[in-house]
Formats: sequence, structure tokens, C-alpha cells
Amino acid sequence: MVAYVDVWVGRIDRALDDLGLRENTLVVFTCDNGSPREITSQMGGRAIVGKKGFTTDAGTHVPLIVNWPGKVLPGRTCDDLIDFTDFFPTLLQVAGIDPPLSPIPDGRSFLPQVLGRQGDPREWIFCHYDPRWGQWTLKRYAQDKRWKLYGDGSLFDLQSDPLEERPLSVDQLSGGAEDAWNKLQGVLDSMK
Repeated sequence: MVAYVDVWVGRIDRALDDLGLRENTLVVFTCDNGSPREITSQMGGRAIVGKKGFTTDAGTHVPLIVNWPGKVLPGRTCDDLIDFTDFFPTLLQVAGIDPPLSPIPDGRSFLPQVLGRQGDPREWIFCHYDPRWGQWTLKRYAQDKRWKLYGDGSLFDLQSDPLEERPLSVDQLSGGAEDAWNKLQGVLDSMK
């Protein structure tokens, strides 16, 4: 799959060169879900089994690669949270178009980060995934860089439990965990 995608990205890149458009074209590569369950990848020195269709990081944490010759420094990484709602305001800003006044877009532009500047990074992201209508509480979550709270109240510390195998119980919520639960529950409540 990766080799096939590489062929097509290469074709797009060559076509932009052939048309003389490469230097003035922003290319964004991403996808909408993780790898199939039959595929095991390496990330950060550990094996990650694909979890396509699941809401764990192995099912939702995907690559976001941006290339724009002369504007984006090659090899730079950024760990800011990006949500798919952020693409609309980002592409509007790239095109020099003001966002609509109504409805107000949910996303925020990540163009400053693409260009190596500070920007306005998100504190949290929200996801609603409903493969089977009616079972939505287990498939809604809000997360920040460290904590992830599902609609059923399950809280995970992504630093110590990146595979989300050990939800924290209510009696374990103190200090940072309790603050995270309150903040992320507020996000979930606002998304009803």
C-alpha cells in the first residue's frame, strides 16, 4: 500500500514539475485512519499493530506531511494537535481568502506552524466515530497531548498507556488526571 501511494505521489510531484507549478504549490499528504489490523508498523521504537476502525491512537493517529518548496523547511517536525476541521481555514489562509463570518469554522489554521512559526495550537481535539448508529458514547472522545477521555468516562494517560489498555478509575483521578478529566469532559459536554 505504501509503495503504491508513493508511486502516485511521485506522479503528482512530476506533473507539477512538468507544468511549472511545483514551486508555487502546497502539497499536503494525510489519511483518515490508521493501518489495517494485519499490519504492524514501527513508531518511536515500538511495534504498533494497525487498528483501522478503532479510536485508539493506532486507529486515528495518522501522518501529516506538508511540502512547499521555498516555504516549508524540509525535515522539520511539529507535535501540535491537528484536527481535520483545521484544513479548511488553513487552505483558505494559503489562498489568501478570509474565512466566512457565518457559520464560524470550527477549525483553526495551522499555516503558521507549516511555515515554522508559533501559530495558535489546539489544546484539544474531538472525535465522533459511529460505525454502528446508536453506540456512540464509546466512540466519542476528546484528547489533549497527554490525556484522552471517552464519552463513557474512560480516561487514559497516553504517556504511560499509549495503547489505551488501562483506563484510570475514578479513585485514581487526582492532580493532573482530575484536571484533565474536568477539562475534557467540558469539551465532550459542549459537543452534544
